[in-house]
Amino acid sequence: MNRLLFKLEILLATLFMLLISIGGVQAQFVEYSQFQMSPSSLNPSLTGIAHGPRIALLYRNQWPQLNGGANGGFTSYHVDYAQHVESLSGGIGLSVDQHQVGDGLYKRSAFAASYAYQARNRTNTFALRIGLSALYQFQGYDVNNLRFLDQIDPVYGFTNISGIPNTSADAGQLQPNLHEFNMNAGLSIVSPRGYLGLSFYNFLPSPALFENSIKNGGFRVHGSYSFPLDVRRKSSNFISPFALFSHQGELNRMTLGAEVTIYPMFFSLGFRHTIGGSDAVYTGLGFAFQQFKLMYSHDIHFAQASAMQASHEISLIFNLSKESNSVRPSYIEGKLLCPSHFLY
Repeated sequence: MNRLLFKLEILLATLFMLLISIGGVQAQFVEYSQFQMSPSSLNPSLTGIAHGPRIALLYRNQWPQLNGGANGGFTSYHVDYAQHVESLSGGIGLSVDQHQVGDGLYKRSAFAASYAYQARNRTNTFALRIGLSALYQFQGYDVNNLRFLDQIDPVYGFTNISGIPNTSADAGQLQPNLHEFNMNAGLSIVSPRGYLGLSFYNFLPSPALFENSIKNGGFRVHGSYSFPLDVRRKSSNFISPFALFSHQGELNRMTLGAEVTIYPMFFSLGFRHTIGGSDAVYTGLGFAFQQFKLMYSHDIHFAQASAMQASHEISLIFNLSKESNSVRPSYIEGKLLCPSHFLY
């Protein structure tokens, strides 16, 4: 009986994680708290805005208490390369994303290539940008590690007397994998101190892996501007309020916050609110240098379940150029400017 109860607990945990994957992975955008660390993922029109060559690495572990380890809970990995190319009048980028639930019980991977065209004004104080990205996405779940009700033996649980897992007729009715091609687009107005943008995601017809899934397509409106803390001289110390609104199906989410930079340290505080209920508050701490940036952030979720009350996020940014933005690079201005909002 104890063995059966133990197996039933495993079943309940597995079903719970599957519900989480349906609601959190298929239904919603994956939003990093440090979304500004990957401008091209936020909006294709921001591809190459930090000039570069630039490499970004992001890791997020949401609800890690669901399952221990670096891949427990709902984990996301992001790698991207972006670079402004003056001869192309814009930026080019490549990115790879992977999102998974419960040590690979569910996985979604995406590979994207993007280009953003940039048009500066005559004084190089701001630029208009329009971008497009093409992506290939693969998603699926590990049927071998799922447990189904028709596998349960009233005496031995999910295995027979020899310890061999029982077969399931329900497993053969599932669609384990899904491949698709889609497109993202965006436009923005940017300056060395800030940006305002609008982006559209997955705007091509998209199949669903799960029944009753919310449509993948949606849009985001976002912006930020850096105000120097010392207006009497050129300064590397800023306060930068930011905002992000996301819409997808019936889901609407607003993120508001601010980042304070006391070079080379910076601090971030934000609040994420899903219309109809609060989501999370998060704090971040990091170090920013001319060609390197490191940040850690911690989310506290307003959910009743104790297993869903924390998330962790880490990002590493490498800018392989001394330039910090594509709007006013030194080869146009004739001098290297002070670090800008796009230092990262």
